[in-house]
Amino acid sequence: MANETSGPKFERRVAAMQAEMGRVLKRLASLSIAMMRADAAWEAYSRERAKVVQTNPSEDELDAAMRRQLTRVENNDFLRAAAYLSVWFALLYVVVEGWRKWKFFDTKVDPLLTAIHIDELKQYRHAIFHAEE
Repeated sequence: MANETSGPKFERRVAAMQAEMGRVLKRLASLSIAMMRADAAWEAYSRERAKVVQTNPSEDELDAAMRRQLTRVENNDFLRAAAYLSVWFALLYVVVEGWRKWKFFDTKVDPLLTAIHIDELKQYRHAIFHAEE
């Protein structure tokens, strides 16, 4: 009877398992970096949003600010907050894409990825990273 823990066949199996583990670790690292980018956008959004909130605008003032931004582009706290929030949404979908592509699974994460909002995130990502009319 051959020893199953030695020999060329065993060594090939070990090498294949090590290669697969290396691929999984690289994917995890890539997904972690993508999530950190999204977190950085969220932190930047939070800082800019705090500046807007600090001015204590009414709902009418916020509505007026949004309408102004639709007709003219000016670099202000409101636009920066909106831009960072947009980038955060788009980067969040990039994380979802990687999770699905590499077939990761988790009992807490997976139910979140079946929500209708995932399709909305995908459309948002495309709108943010692909210039269109």
